[in-house]
Amino acid sequence: MGVAQTVAQKESKMPKYVERRGNVFCFRRRAPSPLKPGDTIYLEDRKESVHANGYVRFSLETSDLKVAGQLARKYAHLLDEVAKDAATGVFRPKMKDWAPAKCVNPPGCSVR
Repeated sequence: MGVAQTVAQKESKMPKYVERRGNVFCFRRRAPSPLKPGDTIYLEDRKESVHANGYVRFSLETSDLKVAGQLARKYAHLLDEVAKDAATGVFRPKMKDWAPAKCVNPPGCSVR
């Protein structure tokens, strides 16, 4: 086996939708078709927007390639879900916006 082959095998491949900016990894993906530049999207705990070039891009805030790959897969899935919801006209608020159910009669509250 030659030196070039050995070096090529040891280099790790960059996960899909991940790019390096200095020592930190970022998520970068073209927004699926129903989403347009300027649209605001909620990806779990993040509020992001589709940039003018049609891409969604933000820092994954990690320098670990393995963690960046896991986060990128998660956010890619969430972006697909947002696009599917946008196509069907469904709006799902951020998880922080959900409030626990409150009892109508607090003193002797019995759920039926």
